[in-house]
Amino acid sequence: MDNDDTSYLNKIDAPTSLQIRLLAPQDNPVVDVLLQWASTPTAADLDQVARLGGVWNRPPTAAAGPAPTDLQTLRLPLRALAELARLPSVRALSAAAPLAPDTDGGPPADGVRPNP
Repeated sequence: MDNDDTSYLNKIDAPTSLQIRLLAPQDNPVVDVLLQWASTPTAADLDQVARLGGVWNRPPTAAAGPAPTDLQTLRLPLRALAELARLPSVRALSAAAPLAPDTDGGPPADGVRPNP
């Protein structure tokens, strides 16, 4: 693949691409990812997912591996999606928005909030 070829980034949906671009340099949240296979992944593809920090919700197995166009879900650091998109066996990727940190201090000790 040519070093200037970034067409693999088209496999990442627009909202997810925007999430990645808006990340602060120090941030790399782990997110839920929906992955659509273009073809049955090889053992090397599955190893690459593991190297990128991916954790399958239901791991694919060699004996009953996913058929082409199967959808699978996993948890993966958001910045790793671009590298995952480079795999030829991946058709499309979409990530859920990372959860925002709880900034209101949580519920009060007695569990009752005053009315505003």
